[in-house]
Amino acid sequence: MEHVNWGLIEDEIAIKAGKLPSALVSRDERRGRVKTLMAKMLGLAAKLNISATDLARMLGVARVDLYRWRDGVAVPGMKNYCELLRLCLALETKGTPRVVRFKPKPKARVAQQIIFLATRLGYKQYQVADALGVSKGTVSRWRYGEEEPNAPDWSKLLALMESLQSTGRLLIVSKSTASKQDLEEPGKLGAKLSNPYGEK
Repeated sequence: MEHVNWGLIEDEIAIKAGKLPSALVSRDERRGRVKTLMAKMLGLAAKLNISATDLARMLGVARVDLYRWRDGVAVPGMKNYCELLRLCLALETKGTPRVVRFKPKPKARVAQQIIFLATRLGYKQYQVADALGVSKGTVSRWRYGEEEPNAPDWSKLLALMESLQSTGRLLIVSKSTASKQDLEEPGKLGAKLSNPYGEK
């Protein structure tokens, strides 16, 4: 017989009524509710052909957070827990939410293309991270369009792109030699790179 998580059902009822779930539960109890909720939400998403990356974008979190919550390694705060409940209910009652039609901002799109260019030339993500002086997690978030580079990192990305295109080598970059127009118009800059997604 399938186990029913009555605590989770109570939280879903509260969200449907426009209220907040009870905060008077232990961390272990919340962990159990989240694990059940994540299994349900990921199952619904799979049926709707929605990837974990898309779910993470909808929630405004990193993809790895979803797996940590699913496996009980971490427990989301109340805000994220409420968003998980709302998203799961939306998937259950409405199908694919409109927010799935997500497209990265121009800088995020160019960052994706630069990382794709580096990997196509045989470099690993950790090597890209080392060259830019950022963490592997940051490069991963750029690759999946989950985060837009800040101004200093954007300049270094452009310098890295220039070195990849001119020499095919991954050089350690500390500043950008890109033009002011390139810095300010990421949408046009993306046309200089091959498109890994085949979009026009």
